Amino acid sequence: MLKWAFLIFGGCFFQLVSAQNLPTHTLPIHFQSDISLEQLKVRLSDLNISVIDRDWGWFSASGVNVSLEKIKNTDGINRVYQSKPISKRYQPNDPYFAKQFHLTHIRAEKVWDFTTGVTTRNGDSLIIAVIDDGIDTTHEDLRSQIWRNALEIPNNQIDDDQNGYVDDYLGWNAGDQNGTVYTSISQFDGHGTAVAGIAAARANNSKGISGVLWNAKILPVNCYPVDEVDVEAGVLRAMLYVYRMKKSYLESNGMKGANIGALNMSVGMDNGFPSDAPWWCPLYDSLGSVGVWSATAATNRNVNVETTGDLPSLCPSSYMISVNLCDLNNQHSWSGYSDTFIDIAAPGNDAYTTLPNVLLPGEPYSYESGTSFASPMVAASMLLLESFTCDTYMKLKVENPELAMQLMRGWLSKGVKKSASLSTKTQMGGSLDVYGSWNAMVDWCQKIDTIFKLSGEEVKESVVFEVYPQPIYKEDALNMDVSVGGWIEIYNFLGQKMGEWKVEKGKNEVYLGLRGGVYTVLFRTDQKKTKKVQILVD
Repeated sequence: MLKWAFLIFGGCFFQLVSAQNLPTHTLPIHFQSDISLEQLKVRLSDLNISVIDRDWGWFSASGVNVSLEKIKNTDGINRVYQSKPISKRYQPNDPYFAKQFHLTHIRAEKVWDFTTGVTTRNGDSLIIAVIDDGIDTTHEDLRSQIWRNALEIPNNQIDDDQNGYVDDYLGWNAGDQNGTVYTSISQFDGHGTAVAGIAAARANNSKGISGVLWNAKILPVNCYPVDEVDVEAGVLRAMLYVYRMKKSYLESNGMKGANIGALNMSVGMDNGFPSDAPWWCPLYDSLGSVGVWSATAATNRNVNVETTGDLPSLCPSSYMISVNLCDLNNQHSWSGYSDTFIDIAAPGNDAYTTLPNVLLPGEPYSYESGTSFASPMVAASMLLLESFTCDTYMKLKVENPELAMQLMRGWLSKGVKKSASLSTKTQMGGSLDVYGSWNAMVDWCQKIDTIFKLSGEEVKESVVFEVYPQPIYKEDALNMDVSVGGWIEIYNFLGQKMGEWKVEKGKNEVYLGLRGGVYTVLFRTDQKKTKKVQILVD
């Protein structure tokens, strides 16, 4: 029996709705035929269907339950379509998504309408490394997400890919120095499994929850030896493993290693200062040099980390983002704070996430609280942005990681949800808003990148815009040869406008007065058409 249907009259569309329970909103289908409203009423009257005229020349019809076959046989009706429910793309079908209030707070759904975090624009897989106490690689919401080393044969006691690590098929146990990433330590409280779920649990699979990243790969790195002796050494070895895998990927042109874009490490040392761990902090710089951005969790003590100490929060690396807690009202929650060393907050209290199967058989999910679960939101959000960002940024991440990380920090900072409570407790003055950061990223890419266009028109090939010499020395003039008059604008790699000059048709000389660095020159004509080139000022 028919309750909802769409009617096509010779290429025209009408909607049937229940006469006894008309909906508040009906979907009007555009009417292009010469069939009048009166003719339509007559043809459907025998079926007890009434027709309602809609505004703007749209028609819909209301009626009682009628068989599809009777409607199809009505004169002038070509086809009948059963109505289907419509849902927004960015709402995953995971049954426990409604419990994940943290995803709404950071506005992840808004970004998912554009990207869900699978690959970069270049088609490279996104990988997030998780240094923790191991991950349950059999979990229903994680097993398909776990990175696999295709060059390694599991459990054959041979270093098949010759990367210095035997049997690292699913990651690495840096604590015990073997390929077993899920151990008895991993099962104790399920810390690493819970962290992994926040970052990248498989989304839209009708199971469990959704991660910030829907389909990115997770590289488990267990830093806890089973005997729990000398965990710090395990942490250092874990960071080195991530560094070497990314370095191998770059040096082999993607044939070996892993394309790790971000690292989450929700472990730390209370009361620690950089001088207490001289090898720890520099490793963040090493990771950053190969394009791995790190997110770390601040202490869960409500203290000023500048005075009490906290590692790795106090590490001075520009490639590390330190994260504390806020509640869903954007107020600082019990955790370490500093307006210099803690960068941003995220809502890690009562975050619904994955737990090992052994802890909760049949329903391996639970609410978890702490900075440990705020940090992976930030790490995953950085990768979510990178899945959509422009080629210029991705190229910069390889060629000049320091500038690329400055950009990422800038996007996170511009996007934060500001609050008075967090203004003195974080350097960025607020909490993570990945949609706000996405908008900042898109704005930068539209200004800088010649290919990244959501709207607007490119310059026709007939417009000549030549810039020389390359590179240009600071004291010399930049020469330009243009086929039409217009203006040039100079932007640095943070998207800041450094100046604007008018140029005439033909040859022009412009003294820029810029410091050394890479800049983008935008040429704009009277017709609002633009063309861009990059220059190097030495």
